[in-house]
Amino acid sequence: MIGINGKKNNDLSNLNSEILILVDSSSNLDEIQKTFTKSNTKIISFDYKSHKLLSSKNIKHIISDNFLIKDDIEKIRNSSYVFSKWYNEKSLTSIISYKNVNLGQLYYPEFHHFLVPFLKFFLEIHKIFSKYPESYFYASGMIFNIIKSLTENCEEFKITTNDKEFLYDSIDVPIKLGNYNKTLHFSRSTYKKIKNISDNAIHLFFHPQNNKDLNKILLIESDVIKYNKLFLAFSQTDLSPICYNRRRPTIWNKETFSIIRKSKCKIITSNALNEKGIKQNIKNDIENYEEKLNQIDNSFMSTFFTINGTSFWDIIKPLFIKLGKKRISDGIFEINLASKLLKQHNFKTILLWSEHGFTEQIILQLTNNLKINTVLVQHGLYYDTKSALDFNKFIGVLPNYSDYIIVWGNILANYAIECGVPKNKIQILGNPIYDTIFQNIVTENKKYILLATPPITKNYVDDLTIKTQENFENAVKTVCEKAKKLNMSIIIKSHPFIGEFDLEKLVKDIDPNIPVIRTSSITPLIQSCEVLVTFDISTIILEAQILKKPVISIDIRDHLYGDPEIISSQSCVSTTISNFDKSLDKVLNDNSFRDLLIKRGSRFIQNYLQNQGLSINEHLKFLEKI
Repeated sequence: MIGINGKKNNDLSNLNSEILILVDSSSNLDEIQKTFTKSNTKIISFDYKSHKLLSSKNIKHIISDNFLIKDDIEKIRNSSYVFSKWYNEKSLTSIISYKNVNLGQLYYPEFHHFLVPFLKFFLEIHKIFSKYPESYFYASGMIFNIIKSLTENCEEFKITTNDKEFLYDSIDVPIKLGNYNKTLHFSRSTYKKIKNISDNAIHLFFHPQNNKDLNKILLIESDVIKYNKLFLAFSQTDLSPICYNRRRPTIWNKETFSIIRKSKCKIITSNALNEKGIKQNIKNDIENYEEKLNQIDNSFMSTFFTINGTSFWDIIKPLFIKLGKKRISDGIFEINLASKLLKQHNFKTILLWSEHGFTEQIILQLTNNLKINTVLVQHGLYYDTKSALDFNKFIGVLPNYSDYIIVWGNILANYAIECGVPKNKIQILGNPIYDTIFQNIVTENKKYILLATPPITKNYVDDLTIKTQENFENAVKTVCEKAKKLNMSIIIKSHPFIGEFDLEKLVKDIDPNIPVIRTSSITPLIQSCEVLVTFDISTIILEAQILKKPVISIDIRDHLYGDPEIISSQSCVSTTISNFDKSLDKVLNDNSFRDLLIKRGSRFIQNYLQNQGLSINEHLKFLEKI
């Protein structure tokens, strides 16, 4: 055991006060189990992994969630939005602005991803300390840094992991070769090297030649597979689409190569923008802004990063600076790259699917004073409730900067208007992804349940609670066990971003024969299933309703956003884990109820999706017109 003074402190016999061991998944639990055996010891678990491991070893412990109340969860959620946008402070914007782009703003989603679990830890530890002020604490990592700010009666023990990895320090790339589907995990630096190599070849084949073309459409971070029909339709117009994908690869397999080639779409890579020359010219800029980050006013930051009257700036400052230095260098490079792109080409319109991405923010800020139309495209099923307004604006699915927003139908259009989006900015054009499905609705009923699992992430404080993660696990188990009981097959389609939850291991423990599919299209699976089961709300519900499949949604969390239209319309069954058995039995065995559910789903689709089967044409007409 290593104390805060670097001394080994395995002998705890002299400690008469109660001992509290605060652990999370980074803690060395084997060491804890060997060392802390006194009766006056309490162990508190701060995350699901440590809770599961302690439970598997039959080690008695307290869950940190128990120290929070509902108001605390709301406070963490709302405060995280405010703290993540520290860069809006007027005294800081002049310091962190580069070529009229706010560098601090570029990585606010990543900072938020770090901040949410930190704030949960911070409030929990403060409440724990209030309850046990005379105790002696053992902790590691960030938890130790927090408790150390409250008391000297604490020591740090070894952790299993040392280096803090931020959200985009690693990149997942889906690979599909025939029937082989795999998601490869790369470090950010490795991914950049691989992408640069592939960009050399892509540049030779797809670099745009005519810089004077006035019909250029710039597509930012677009998914070629998902929007393949839209890409292919560009070839029948006078529009000249150009892809600018800095985070995701544009071409990564034979299928994407074929789509780009047939679409006559061009691709801008860093090679075309003299990447090496830019890197040489910005070395001094990067050093200058990294130094500015070190000189940020501590008095302001201490006051700003305060919750419940207590500042936590000194605790997060090292990681704040670390993240800032990592992303500011990237930001300065990407700003220069994008600036050169906009100077070289006259773009008529820019199309983007979110406003909060790194590339998207740079482009939106750089085009602020340029006469280029910026169009935000709806890309999923959102919580269309007033309670979710702050969240939707925060994650960039409602326009803060774009000139227009393309929505799929009247329901989201009306919601956007209620949220203050001017009516003349809204274009109701439908969803081009679903055109093929509407034009050729193929469906059959095979005796299997399709379970589509949305991700568990760190962005939502609700997802960090052990209750939500236990609900996720119990829901998966319940559906699998019910299928087995009914002698039905089950296929699980996980979200490409499943977060840190090891779904494959969980399912293997239940039944190793159950397939878990992470990549590839879900459409064929929906076409053949007898019923779709998912958790909370998911865009996949819409696809199932188009294909006239009954949908059951299991509540595993409460975001406190209220019921979105897709739930309040009763177009799918919304149920709990404990009532899932009855809900599934009713869908499978009560034909009149099943038919009614499918009819409600079709009615909802009529309201939610306009231009069914014709959306691509409407998109192209709009893009040619503006």
